[in-house]
Amino acid sequence: MADQPSTLVTAADRTPAGPEVSVILPMYNEAPMVGPALTALREALSGCAASWEIVCVDDGSQDGTGAALVAASRADPRVVAVQFSRNFGKEAALLCGLQAARGQAVILMDADLQHPPSL
Repeated sequence: MADQPSTLVTAADRTPAGPEVSVILPMYNEAPMVGPALTALREALSGCAASWEIVCVDDGSQDGTGAALVAASRADPRVVAVQFSRNFGKEAALLCGLQAARGQAVILMDADLQHPPSL
């Protein structure tokens, strides 16, 4: 059988109808950016959508990104943490995020904040 990603999705209070907006955030070895990226996204989303979620896909990181995402998800149910068992690539992470997203609109974004969420 082919190597398949293992997925851990955590979110305590996900409503059945889903949020207005889902942001897909693929990450690979982005541990230092987890906090800043989530903070910037929360601020931007709070100003433009009544309900939202951030779907963070850890693409097999080796630097603690996965643990940081799980902790963030436990602290904020609007953050959904998905973890791959190994690195499958950005396209696979985006596809997984799209499959996990429940929003009426979906935004794809990089975790490095090269494109500021406020824009």
